[in-house]
Amino acid sequence: MTVTGWVAQRLLKLPPATTRKVSVERDLRITADDGVTLLADRWWPRASI
Repeated sequence: MTVTGWVAQRLLKLPPATTRKVSVERDLRITADDGVTLLADRWWPRASI
């Protein structure tokens, strides 16, 4: 875990991560109400089957 991640976890009182196995979709386009296109990343835990 990075120092930034650790600090954010402490400040936001988040529970510790249960896994480091994640999937990510990058640069998802989202159009805001004013017409501006924003790019976002979606992160989620990989299924452990």
